[in-house]
This record gives sequence, C-alpha cells and structure tokens, in this order.
Amino acid sequence: MSGIITLTTDFGEKDGFVGVMKGIILGINPKAKIIDITNEIERQNIDQAAFVIKNSFSFFPEGTIHIVIVDPGVGSLRRIIVLDCINYVFLAPDNGVLKYILSEKKNFQVYDVVNKDYFLKNVSSTFHGRDIIAPVSAYLSLGTDIEKFGPEISDYIKGESFEPFKKGNKIIGKVIYCDSFGNIITNIKKDEMPVKYQEKYISINIKDLNIRGISRFYSDGGKNRPIALFGSSGFLEIAIYLGNAEKSLDVKIGDYVNLSFN
Repeated sequence: MSGIITLTTDFGEKDGFVGVMKGIILGINPKAKIIDITNEIERQNIDQAAFVIKNSFSFFPEGTIHIVIVDPGVGSLRRIIVLDCINYVFLAPDNGVLKYILSEKKNFQVYDVVNKDYFLKNVSSTFHGRDIIAPVSAYLSLGTDIEKFGPEISDYIKGESFEPFKKGNKIIGKVIYCDSFGNIITNIKKDEMPVKYQEKYISINIKDLNIRGISRFYSDGGKNRPIALFGSSGFLEIAIYLGNAEKSLDVKIGDYVNLSFN
C-alpha cells in the first residue's frame, strides 16, 4: 500500500465527523497520508459519490486506499465491503456507491468486512465511518492482508449503471451528474463518437433544448447561451458560460440526452 487514504463523503465540514475519522486513522497509523477528495457530496446522494470517485481514483498513486461513504443504510443489515482492484483498494458501504468502478474493472475481489478485531471496541449504529471504516482503512494502510477482514463475496450490490446506446444516427444517454458550477454532465463519452464525425454537424437535445455543434471552451457560447462540450472527465457536458445550466434549464440527473449526427 502507498500509505495514502482518501475520503469521499457527504459529511460536510460543519460537524466533526471527518476530523474524528482522521484521528482514528492516525492513531493506528501515524504515517498515513489522508487526502480529502470531497466531503461535500449531496446528502445521501449515492449516484453523485459514485461519479466523483470514478473520475478521481486513478489520479492517485497505485496502492491508494479510497474511502467512499454515502450511507443512508448505516446501522442496518447492509454490509461494508473492501473492493480490491490490485492497483487500488476501495472501502465503502455495499449500496452501489462503487457501481462505476465495478462496471469498468475486470479483475477484482470483494470482501465482506466482518472481523471485529479491526473495529473500534464500541461500534455505534450511526457512525460506521468512525467505528469500522476508519480503523479498517488504517490497518489496510499498514499492509494487513485483506482476507483477514472477512470472506470474499460475490453477491455484492452492483448498482444500476445506464450505458448510452446507439439508435440510427443517434447516441442516447442520460444526465449522470451536475457539478458545483451547474454544468450538466452526461454519460456520453468522447471516445464513443464516430471516428470521422464533424463537431459542427452534431445536434444535442435535452428536454426542449437543442444545441447545434460541439464547443471547445466554456467561453465559446458567450453569456447565457447553452453550449455542449467534452469536459475534463471525457464526458459530454452542457454548460452556460458565467451561468448555471442546471438551474437555468431545470435539468435533473436521469434526464435523457440525444446526440444526433447530421
């Protein structure tokens, strides 16, 4: 392991939840390096967390342990799992928050975290991030064998992952994320485009909006005019320069997007 542990949670910064987790980790492994990817995931928004970790994990050194906690079922019978992808390890509730990782990775093992020897002594029913996930991540960072935390399982929750599909001269996708700038991000990837497509002959339709052509920069559209472009994540985005496309267009996660070639 690299000794790096990341946090992606919906805990926010107002309360002491994140700080306490870091304290637990450092108490077990004082040399651990803890990095916040974000603690501002929308409360209980599993899909949002799934997208953020998908687009973040690979920028860290191999051996990084990624903690992902958005956990509406905390304290219930839902499991906590370790996902071992050889180059990276993920620690999260078994609720579909790792669905994009699971759908993209080919070689991995999933383990049910049940060995109480690696938990805090008194486990609460409302803060498994502190009492289970934080200490387990610390022991992982020390090189503890993953199999010691519990048995390998195959009935983990894969989560729903809608994939774009082609229909005639169209690619049909969905909105999967809206970032803090109000940019609307779809699941249509740039590498799914035809090899010889011309950007100016593409039409993007979402709800009642039609956008002609693919822009290169956010500022290409000018103020208050929606544009489409491929963002840093490689997905098709709809944006409004100096504006908020999500609010202005009243678009929500799950809305369909049609991309057609003329």
